[in-house]
Amino acid sequence: MAELFSEEWMNGYLAAWNNEPGISSDLEKIGFNSIIGYGFLKINPAA
Repeated sequence: MAELFSEEWMNGYLAAWNNEPGISSDLEKIGFNSIIGYGFLKINPAA
């Protein structure tokens, strides 16, 4: 599953997000800012 969040995948997500001018320009107008994080939460550290 780690390959799901690979650098290649994240760069594709970035490109797709920024390729939609209607979304990015509207969000820019309202001062939208975000940080997208991803990873895996290890519930049982001993496992």
